Amino acid sequence: MNYPDVKRTILRSSLPLRLVERLQDHDVDVVKPIVSVFCVLFSQGHIHQGIVQVILDALKTFDNEDPSIQACGATILVVMAGNANRRNILCEVCAIHASFRLFMRNASPQDADTFLQRMEYFGLLKEL
Repeated sequence: MNYPDVKRTILRSSLPLRLVERLQDHDVDVVKPIVSVFCVLFSQGHIHQGIVQVILDALKTFDNEDPSIQACGATILVVMAGNANRRNILCEVCAIHASFRLFMRNASPQDADTFLQRMEYFGLLKEL
């Protein structure tokens, strides 16, 4: 099997969506290679679904005590910020998340995540 065949097979499978789910793993040995694959697929424009969840998961990594997990989250955010098509959604999600946490002082970070997920579901995010 040559490289283009492997690439085509991967992109036709549900692997890109599974990568998004696996980014939530707390084992750095699992997350590091997944982050690498995710960033390559994202940079090439192959991942279009689950972007808001990936941003929220990347933001959550900063609450983790393990610097390797934090670095994985930072890598994802830097790759997204470098993508002209997705930079605006990254800014929008981060601004809404930060505003929600600032002005709704009794709300938890999970409340902010739920709020953004509902906005995405109902099509209220401008950049998606």
